[in-house]
Amino acid sequence: MNHIYRTLLATVALAFSSVAASADTITVCADGCDYSSIQDAIDAANSGDIIQLCDNYFELDARIDIQAKGITLAGIDGARTILDGSALPEAGSMFYISGNGEPMRFERLRIQGIEGTGVQCSGLGSPLFISCEFADLARGVDAANGCGPDFFGCTFEQNNSLNAPNRLVRGAAMELNGSETIIEGCLFSENITPPFNGEEFAAVKATSTTSIIIRDSVFCGNTPADIAGRWQDGGGNSFSLVCELPCAGDLTGEGGVNAADLGILIAVWGTDGLIVEGSDINGDGVVNAADLGLLIGAWGPCQ
Repeated sequence: MNHIYRTLLATVALAFSSVAASADTITVCADGCDYSSIQDAIDAANSGDIIQLCDNYFELDARIDIQAKGITLAGIDGARTILDGSALPEAGSMFYISGNGEPMRFERLRIQGIEGTGVQCSGLGSPLFISCEFADLARGVDAANGCGPDFFGCTFEQNNSLNAPNRLVRGAAMELNGSETIIEGCLFSENITPPFNGEEFAAVKATSTTSIIIRDSVFCGNTPADIAGRWQDGGGNSFSLVCELPCAGDLTGEGGVNAADLGILIAVWGTDGLIVEGSDINGDGVVNAADLGLLIGAWGPCQ
């Protein structure tokens, strides 16, 4: 599948979040939904179905195994559902995708907390990740044997391969082996992949048989390097040795705090703030009066 076709496919996927009328939406939450287990919901789903996670947080007690069959796993609307793997065995993975079926789609998920890999995939059923976060992992994504995941609007932050017991992680954000991958509009921040046995490691590690296009993405504070291996610069990328601290309260990114930022803060009042990056200014998990006070205190041009 060439990059032009895959880009078109991803664009269509982003533009149309609804699926055919025959598809079902399967809900998952602790109580009152179709299923309480993500694995059970995936096993029951058919191609085209949407698995809607209705809670903000799930702690996984076992790896989730998926045979590629064209389903969508979506976090709650307007935020990101946290999937935490801290209770799983070291050096394992939180998700394992296999098979040559239709590509699976992940939306609005934060995958975090395992001393191993967030998502491991093998085979031609290449997944699509939209607005997902990979954080506090030994490795975000490991793709092999033809699996070519695509990423749009995703974040990879503070993943550290030192957390991997066997030290065989070559890319703390992602490791791609023999795949075609598109990375667009993503952030790679403070991922650490220390060299081992003289090999070249980086936040994004690609083998010589891998084809990656990266565009409109930000790389900052990654150690020892941002990208190692074969890749194509699609334009609009930026690279920095350090990640600049954001101007608290500047939600529009215009270099100051003003009425426009106040309007945004009010619009997301009472939420967890994930829908607008930086709106939960004090990081306590909810946009409220404390954040309003900090915004007003920062009123004016950024210093």
